[in-house]
Amino acid sequence: MLRIGTTFLARGLLTAIGAAAGLALWALVRHQALMDLHPQGYLFSAALAAVFFGGTLVLKGPLPLWRAMLAALVLGLVVAGLLTWASLRFLHLPEFLASPERMAAALILATLPLPYAVAQARGNWLDYPTLFTQTWTLAMRVFGAWLFVALIWLVVWLSDTLLTLVKVMVLSQALETPGVPWALTGAILGLGLAVGNEFSDLVSPDLALRLLRLLVVPVLAVSVLFLLALPVHGLSTIYGGVSSTQTLLAMAVAAILLVSSAVGESDALTVRGKVMPRATQGLALVLPVLAALGAWGVALRVAQYGWTPPRIASALVAAAALSYGVIYAQAVLRGVGWAARIRRGNGTMALVVLAGVALTFTPALDAQRISATSQIVRYTGGALGVADLDLQAMQDDWGLAGAAALAQLTALSAQPGQEALKARLAAAAAADATEEASLASLRATLKARLPLVPPKPGTDALHLRDTLLYRAPPHELRLWLDACARSLPDGRPGCALVFGAYLPDRGGAQAILLYRAPTGALRSDAAALDPELGFQRLDTSELLPPGAAPQAADRLIAAALDGALDVAPARLNALSFGGDQIVIRPAP
Repeated sequence: MLRIGTTFLARGLLTAIGAAAGLALWALVRHQALMDLHPQGYLFSAALAAVFFGGTLVLKGPLPLWRAMLAALVLGLVVAGLLTWASLRFLHLPEFLASPERMAAALILATLPLPYAVAQARGNWLDYPTLFTQTWTLAMRVFGAWLFVALIWLVVWLSDTLLTLVKVMVLSQALETPGVPWALTGAILGLGLAVGNEFSDLVSPDLALRLLRLLVVPVLAVSVLFLLALPVHGLSTIYGGVSSTQTLLAMAVAAILLVSSAVGESDALTVRGKVMPRATQGLALVLPVLAALGAWGVALRVAQYGWTPPRIASALVAAAALSYGVIYAQAVLRGVGWAARIRRGNGTMALVVLAGVALTFTPALDAQRISATSQIVRYTGGALGVADLDLQAMQDDWGLAGAAALAQLTALSAQPGQEALKARLAAAAAADATEEASLASLRATLKARLPLVPPKPGTDALHLRDTLLYRAPPHELRLWLDACARSLPDGRPGCALVFGAYLPDRGGAQAILLYRAPTGALRSDAAALDPELGFQRLDTSELLPPGAAPQAADRLIAAALDGALDVAPARLNALSFGGDQIVIRPAP
């Protein structure tokens, strides 16, 4: 009985933590407007929440709850701090978040220390058997839990579809409640991890490791065949393709993974027999050659075109692969004890990789600054022509360092002999101005054609309209403009921006944009200027049921233009208690 109680308590605890994690992430997504008002605060909060909840869920089981939460909190503060520090290199936060290399580095920074936290709690944070076992075990538990999440959502979708056939909308209405899908996903994930903890003896990485070991011989054979064919075709052939360097580095990373899986956590678990140990040693000796070829490819690209953030990321991968290759090769060439030496090297290199990734979020390894400086130095040194300057990357991708480089080039273009640079900068500025002018014209046209209800709203309402048009992407502006151009039967525009206090508890200017889709069906978008959160795009529910005749949309928009639509409470009653309410959503 005590065992059952403990099991249900552990499951309930992780389920609750997972639900809280889902709600926290939902709240961050819901309040994305804070990204504009307080970008660094928003990023710090989002990173801290993701790492803290994720680390707690993963570490609970191998560690007691309080240790898991403490380790996750410390890791979350470090990761959030480094991300926030690095984001100061950019004027706008979305530009910082747009880099896949940076997000991959953040993921490494948030996950690689987790096995060390378990090893530290067990007495020795550098104990390789614990690190090796926990790395694979944690990965298997997380993979299994997400597989469980996918399975449960499949069941939920099938159940909702089945119930909808008999007009039972309970499940679909519950899932439409704001935050419920996020909380449910987190709760399922937490439950899956809790069940995985109960069967820690069965959730073993042995199967994955044995499957990986089967790849050692094929990968070695392919690598050797590639190296034997290389002298015949020459280096120029392999470096002719855009992805050749990435392919070599990916093969090197795969070799590191396979050799590590083959040597296992101890000599007792290292591959045995006549073929597998030799094949593992062979792959360890091939690794530095693959890594060196990949590094040489990066060097060629840098020599030709200079540094860019992706090339810096490739160079870091190449440096890590070369370091692994040297460690593995010397371990094998020294003879007896080669597997133990590889394991010691793995333990050291994991910390080196972690330190290198952390440095990329500090000024010591600022990829944008290095790239911008490389462009300037190469141009002023004559290694880079005017036509090869990556002005777009400086402006759009390299943050404040790119803007500073553009300013430096602009100042340089005023000097004698820099007429070509001046013309290139002018052409780029003209292209940007043309694009911006096109967008400005689109906004101005829509602003002139979009009827306002009431026709003369207040200053806050006009500010909301202007902000909505400025923030909307081009495709959405064109959609609205096309809708306004499709006249109603009486000749008036087929759109209307209707202001009103739709959310009286929120305050601030609020508006619903009514327009017709190309099919004639009614569509609506909403926005608000919240006093605390700033500009927000809000969800709406169309007032007409699906499949309503286009004439109904025409009449509704015409009524809005006539001022005949009232802003009134929805036809709903709520079960109220204090400041909280429960409502029944009406079926469509």
